[in-house]
Amino acid sequence: MSALVWATESAILGLWALVYSLYSNPFHAFIARSHALISASTLLLQLFAAARNLPIEHAISEAFVCAVSSLLLIYITVLLDPGNYSALFTMSTVEFIPLDGCIGLGWFTAALASALGMALSERGRRSGLMFHHFGYHMLVVPPSFLILWLYNYDGTAKEPISTAIGLIQTCAHQVFFVFLSALWGLFVFLQATGEGIGLFEHGGSCADIWVYVFPSQVFKFLGRTLPILISFSASIASKTTSQAVLSWVLMGVAAANSLDFLDFGGWLCKRIADFCANSSPTAPTAEEIARHQPQISAESFLQLPNHMTEIRWRDKMV
Repeated sequence: MSALVWATESAILGLWALVYSLYSNPFHAFIARSHALISASTLLLQLFAAARNLPIEHAISEAFVCAVSSLLLIYITVLLDPGNYSALFTMSTVEFIPLDGCIGLGWFTAALASALGMALSERGRRSGLMFHHFGYHMLVVPPSFLILWLYNYDGTAKEPISTAIGLIQTCAHQVFFVFLSALWGLFVFLQATGEGIGLFEHGGSCADIWVYVFPSQVFKFLGRTLPILISFSASIASKTTSQAVLSWVLMGVAAANSLDFLDFGGWLCKRIADFCANSSPTAPTAEEIARHQPQISAESFLQLPNHMTEIRWRDKMV
C-alpha cells in the first residue's frame, strides 16, 4: 500500500511539472510530458497490482526509479553543453547554468526522492535502485543518444565518419543513430531470450547446463556488450569534456553490469562439484550402518543367558 501512496505522489509531481512546462521552454515540456506519462503508467500498474493482489509492486517501483534516473541524466547531459543553452533554455545564466535549469534540478530532486521512496517502501527487501541488473540500460542508452544528437544539433559540425563514407555525409548521422537504436533493441531481445531460456532449467545435469543454462548466459552476455558500444560511441562524439566524462562513467556502469558471467562461473563450479559428489561412491556413514543393523532390545539381551542355559540342559537330557 505504501508503494501506491508514493506512486500517487509521483503522478502529482508529474502534473505539477506539466503546468510549469506551459510557461517554460520546449525541452522542459519534453521532460515534463515524459515524466507525467511514466508516473501515470506506474500509478495504473500499482493500482492494478494492489487490486489483484499481485506481488509485482517492488518490480514496478524499481523500473520507475530507473526511468526517472534516466530523465535526470538526460537533463544533466543538456546542462553539460553550454553551447546549446540559448537554443534549449530561455532564462539568463546564473553562475554557470541557466536559471530555469536550476528550477528543473530542484524539481528533479523531489521527483527522484519520490521514486526512491517508492522503491524502498518495502522493509527488509534489498533493491538495486537505478543500478538494477535489468534496468541499468535506461541509465546508459538515452543519455548516450542525447550526446550523439547534440553533437550536430546546429547542423554545422562535420561528422567524424564523413571521410570514410564520402558522398553520404548528410545522412551519416541519421544512419548511425538508427544503427545504435537497433543495437538497443537487440540488447532487449537478447536479454529477454536469455532469461526465457534460463527458465527451462531443471536440475543440475550436464544436459541442463549445456542446453539451457549456457545459451542463456551467452545471450545475456552478448546483449550486455551493446550498451558498452553505445556509450563508447557517445564518448567519442561528445563535444565537451564534461560530456566525455559522463560517457565514460556510463560505459563503466554498463561494463560492470556485463560481468555477471563471473557469478555464472561460480554457480557452474558449485553445480559440477555437487554432481560429482552425488555420482561418486562413498563409504557408508556410522548412521547408515546403524540403520541397517538388526535392533536388539534390552529385555531380549537380558533374557539371552537363560535361553542359552535351557538349550544346554535339553541337550544333556537327550
